[in-house]
Amino acid sequence: MAETGRDTRSCRSRNRLWVPSAALALLALASAVYSAPLPYVGVNLAGAEFGSNMPGTFNTDYTYPSTENINYFVSTKKMTAIRLPFRWERLQRSFNASFDVDEQARLTAAVTAITSRGAVAIIEPHNYARYKISGVEKIIGSQDVPYGNFYDFWFRLATLFRSNSLVWFNLVNEPYSMDTAQWRVGAQHGINAIRVADAANKILVPGNRWTGAHSWAASDANGAANSVEMLLISDPGNNYAFEVHQYLDGDSSGQSADCVSTTIGVERLTGFTNWLKTNNKQGFLGEIGGGNNAVCETAVKGALAHMESNSDVWLGWTWWAAGPWWPSNYIYLLQPTNNYATDAPQMAWLANSIPTAGVPPQAVASPKAAPVPQAQAAPKSQAATPVAPPTFVASGSSVDYFGVNLAIAEFGNVPGTFGTDYAWPSDAEVNYFVTTKKMKIIRLPFRWERLQTSFNTTFNSAELGRLQATVQSITSRGAVALLDPHNYARYVINGNEQIIGSSQVPYGAFYDFWNRLAGLYKSNQLVWFGLVNEPNGMPTEQWLQAAQTGINAIRAAGANNKILVPGNGYTGAHSWEASWYGTPNAQVMNNITDPANNYAFEVHQYLDDNSSGQSGTCVSATIGSQRLQAFTAWLRRNNKKGFLGEFGGANNPTCESAVYDMLNYMQSNRDVWLGWTWWAAGAWWPSSYIYLLQPTNNLQTDAPMMAWLQPFMLGPAPSNPTPTPSGSTGAPKSNSNVNNSSAMLQLTPLTLIIAALVLLIVGRH
Repeated sequence: MAETGRDTRSCRSRNRLWVPSAALALLALASAVYSAPLPYVGVNLAGAEFGSNMPGTFNTDYTYPSTENINYFVSTKKMTAIRLPFRWERLQRSFNASFDVDEQARLTAAVTAITSRGAVAIIEPHNYARYKISGVEKIIGSQDVPYGNFYDFWFRLATLFRSNSLVWFNLVNEPYSMDTAQWRVGAQHGINAIRVADAANKILVPGNRWTGAHSWAASDANGAANSVEMLLISDPGNNYAFEVHQYLDGDSSGQSADCVSTTIGVERLTGFTNWLKTNNKQGFLGEIGGGNNAVCETAVKGALAHMESNSDVWLGWTWWAAGPWWPSNYIYLLQPTNNYATDAPQMAWLANSIPTAGVPPQAVASPKAAPVPQAQAAPKSQAATPVAPPTFVASGSSVDYFGVNLAIAEFGNVPGTFGTDYAWPSDAEVNYFVTTKKMKIIRLPFRWERLQTSFNTTFNSAELGRLQATVQSITSRGAVALLDPHNYARYVINGNEQIIGSSQVPYGAFYDFWNRLAGLYKSNQLVWFGLVNEPNGMPTEQWLQAAQTGINAIRAAGANNKILVPGNGYTGAHSWEASWYGTPNAQVMNNITDPANNYAFEVHQYLDDNSSGQSGTCVSATIGSQRLQAFTAWLRRNNKKGFLGEFGGANNPTCESAVYDMLNYMQSNRDVWLGWTWWAAGAWWPSSYIYLLQPTNNLQTDAPMMAWLQPFMLGPAPSNPTPTPSGSTGAPKSNSNVNNSSAMLQLTPLTLIIAALVLLIVGRH
């Protein structure tokens, strides 16, 4: 059968002698442009996702494709992409845990067999945006499967394969029966985790409603259309595509061998293709199939030809499905028989849409897709009722500085005994937060009285040595060390706290302290100076004078380091304009001056009912942004910068949403916000502390709240995102169809054919 719309042989006939050579050349070029295969084409090799038992038993409930199976499709049939379904539950047997060693080895072996032959391995957790717990499927973003667990999974998986650009990350198979916004938030968590893991690989992002191309613009009881909601997806690496599935039977479910018509493939893809073009996005068809009959053959060839003629937005496709465990009568089976000697009938349909040279040169990450064993076709009911999702929408660019308070050096009686009343963070702890978790700043609380045991004297050598060692540990890893005398604008004398600016603690004593400390670190711009922790119980004007004294002392020492200036009233963001503590900070602190103009205002903000940070209950899911808004507006009106020195929330869904809301708000206002540090971590906190970020199990197991923060710790985007494969037209971000020569017109198959026909007419006359 001639390929629909692609057969140019009708031009060759008894009239061939009068056809002008120019017309023949144009027709040949039109045929080449029209029928050029996409760069990433292949098959779903299903088997590792088989079975309902989780985790199940390898080679009883499920299997992985063999090297022979991979070799047939990649080396013999020249396919350039293999989509590899597997199950999350088998690779990661419990949340936030290391991968199962045996399952990881099986997955890695299959990936190696694919990529060592030059093809792309599209790895795809075939979970329908769910995780099975005690036999019940629970939805990502529900209380049972928090977004942080999905983040942790992809962070670990991306770390495993980030050095191999032939591995693409297909976030999950066919999300369904959930709010589209909830899935979008889950997808963004996956993307953020991958990029935080320093992986530049291609990411394939499915939509809701089984990610159907035909239904991409449809909305229903499950929320907004993918065409609206998924536009909010962002990728710091700018290396992603939207993955859709499209079957050709009556309900697009892939349950029937019959196709609706010979043109149904084109019809069901056209709307999504137009959406890709309108929004300058890329697409990948992760699943397509048809029964072995003439109508389906024409429909499939038409769908592939449509994609090829729109190669500016389509990267490729993978047929559903092949694999040794499928029954021989499976309607879409592409598995060869007779020990790989006999092709499945549908293989002949695909031959003209596979690059004849096989794997593309310099093949690198491109969009991926997800297989769905049609024997267990996409479930039509949802396993769990989702809780309301956080309002987080990643902007793709974090604030510049994000980190934690490593609290321990301010603990206990003052002055106290080192190792008994207090300690300092270990190098291993610093390494965990800075190197492993990639935090950019560590706030380092300590006590003035321990470093300077009496006014206007040199620093205690032992305490200074501990401070310097910790600062060196932080800054040598490239992070900022934020020094914080945790004194509440006081100094303990004979057991009594005396306020700065009083007769007991004159401003000059504070000046001397900061002049000495700044002199030690003036040559290290990775050291920031936080003047003091949470001034309170004093007139705001008195604190203003103390703060100005500290700034003057720092600059007099020749130090141009960043200075963070807190306000009165425990420096609450929510109370910046309040008067319960005296004249509002908003009126007084604007009088601060800095000769170096290198300072920011530091505030603290907790999310419990009285903003004290004493409760594990957060007021609401939106309390974070609400309590920052007035201060943010004040910063912008006065052309100032802010830093959130302390915040926290307990491990519950409301606090998780509130923290997301707060950090997302700061991220979207990063013109005035420099960053944040969570309160708190440190080896001496009890394990029951409500806001604890300290890892356990010898720094191997993250605290639950770490997963909340990591989406906001992206840092700068990769400087060299994975390039589009040589010769591919899959990812143009500009008008790449226009030749550099201004004399060249943009040529399409249609314009070439028309030109040829004109020449034919002229030639005949």
